[in-house]
Amino acid sequence: MRDMLRGCGNDVQGWVVSADSLREGVADLRRRGWSDARAAEGGAQLPSLVWKTPPHRVPAVTDSTWQSLVLESDSPVLVEFWAPWCGPCRMIHPVVDKLAKQYAGKLKCYKVNTDESPSVATQYGIRSIPTVIIFKNGEKKDAVIGAVPESTLTTCIEKFL
Repeated sequence: MRDMLRGCGNDVQGWVVSADSLREGVADLRRRGWSDARAAEGGAQLPSLVWKTPPHRVPAVTDSTWQSLVLESDSPVLVEFWAPWCGPCRMIHPVVDKLAKQYAGKLKCYKVNTDESPSVATQYGIRSIPTVIIFKNGEKKDAVIGAVPESTLTTCIEKFL
């Protein structure tokens, strides 16, 4: 049975696992992008896996970098507006990460934390998150609201490549 652990603040997590599967668990986490995953054992404590939450694979854009990264981009840009407290945002993060990798070189992808960059969110009328907006030549071309399937975002992206 796996029990979720939290410790050392909000950025470290782990599962209690049997010692036999500990090595396997570390390897699995590393394959998934947690390069700092390691086995943590100590005293009478049960063995556990420890890793830091991975950074978003898609870089953040802020109020101060918006103009240069999004509006002045020579490529189409996908921007995900999100907030840390938003459950549906957590559902769409991996989709946006996958699309960023899939369309690398053709499409730039960024994420905007609406709590940290409220002026950009206000400027584009973001009232619900997650919201994904496609920009081309500095202009808003399309918007998708909610945690939608990957195919919905792919269809949207393909229109502007």
